[in-house]
Amino acid sequence: MLGTTSGASAGTAGTNEGPRGSGLVPAGVAVVIRSDAMEIWVNPKCSKCRSAVSMLDEAGAEYTVRRYLDDPPTAGELTAVLDRLGLEPWDIARTGEAVAKELGLGSWERTPASRTRWIAALAENPILIQRPIITADDGTTVVGRTEDAVRSVLPAD
Repeated sequence: MLGTTSGASAGTAGTNEGPRGSGLVPAGVAVVIRSDAMEIWVNPKCSKCRSAVSMLDEAGAEYTVRRYLDDPPTAGELTAVLDRLGLEPWDIARTGEAVAKELGLGSWERTPASRTRWIAALAENPILIQRPIITADDGTTVVGRTEDAVRSVLPAD
């Protein structure tokens, strides 16, 4: 994962004291760190990805950039993201890509029984994954192809 972050929103919750190790929080006291951090899966060549990153920067959001073509998500990560999105793998597949045509994705069944096959194809060929995908720590996840979708994951002012 590439560690590009912007903004800052981490702090302690439920205490006015500093972080552990500062001498202000006694040993044995739990410190809860609040984080509104997000991760955005991008292809730097994609204008929608660049636009989403600009919007996150303008909002002062804290996020990590993952160049998913260089650091592809695993099948497990894709499954988790799909669950958070409430979508199926064929819903986020870029079926117009050359590799999609080579694989014959257009003729693949779109059924619960074929879900694993689709996820494996996306994991093995990340160019097939729709972009950008933004995941927030609060569970919100969107395919950020529109300004409204990107705004939906921004922290409230």
